Amino acid sequence: MLKRTLIKPLSSLVLLCMPLMAGCLDSNKTELNTTDNTAESQIDYGVDYPANGQTIEARMDSLIEAQAFAEAFEFHHRHQSIFHLWHDEALTITPGVEVARAGTCDGALRIEEPEQRQEDSPFITLDFNHYCNPTPLWNTHSAEWGKQVYTGDQSLFWVDFIAYRKRMDGFYTLEVGGPLRVARENGQPTYNYQSLVVKQVSNRSAETQSVLRYQDFKVTFIADRAIYNGKIYHPSYGWVEVSTGANLDTDRVLTASDPRRINRPIEGKIILEGRAGRATLTFNNDQTYNLSLELNAVGASQPAPLTNQAWPD
Repeated sequence: MLKRTLIKPLSSLVLLCMPLMAGCLDSNKTELNTTDNTAESQIDYGVDYPANGQTIEARMDSLIEAQAFAEAFEFHHRHQSIFHLWHDEALTITPGVEVARAGTCDGALRIEEPEQRQEDSPFITLDFNHYCNPTPLWNTHSAEWGKQVYTGDQSLFWVDFIAYRKRMDGFYTLEVGGPLRVARENGQPTYNYQSLVVKQVSNRSAETQSVLRYQDFKVTFIADRAIYNGKIYHPSYGWVEVSTGANLDTDRVLTASDPRRINRPIEGKIILEGRAGRATLTFNNDQTYNLSLELNAVGASQPAPLTNQAWPD
């Protein structure tokens, strides 16, 4: 059984200080990211970071490396709806009323609740078996497998993705495993990807296209814009520290409101920092991005920045 300690007073303090933004996020980052590693180590999430993947701090000394992490950030940003979609519905399911739900294909969603509800035990489990959501916004040309296990309450809860898969026909399948912590107060959500691994597999060849890990990766939404803090792991390079640009009023990330623009960022600035360099990722309104790299070494030749780069499909 997964057991975690709910820290409601702390989450309230963090969210109440959001209007101040500068300084407040950094001062509470360690506490907000507290993880019960012992409990989580007992769970088989079904998706793992590669055993031979790099786990040291990345050098970040080339634009090739900077581009890899810029794309890893955009990859998470583009798929946020997959990680967040079921939360509101899972929290409002009335125990005992609904135990199964048919989809628009031949699969189903089974809703499970523990026989004896305890304070720190899961309160609902969503078990997907080739489930096709009938909601048009959720793309009926896709199917889901695996589990999402919810623990906590409306204001502070965890979602454990266990062997969760979402197949998007004609494109690729995402495999997701690990814990996500969500704190909400007055409609302001903060998502902490405590150690979430995301694997992308081609539907055409079953080839693994990428595996990324988001660790202590915190996303806070304020007035429809997002602030980011945490780490991204890339198997080829290791990890970098991610943060929003220094001016949190102007550098928070804005997402296109037009759903046809596939949830890509159109304003804001992200810093990607490694051992030897620091990259600045700036988003443009036409869905392109600019990328510059500043090396730490004295007298180092700084590479020319990339401008108006298109994201990969």
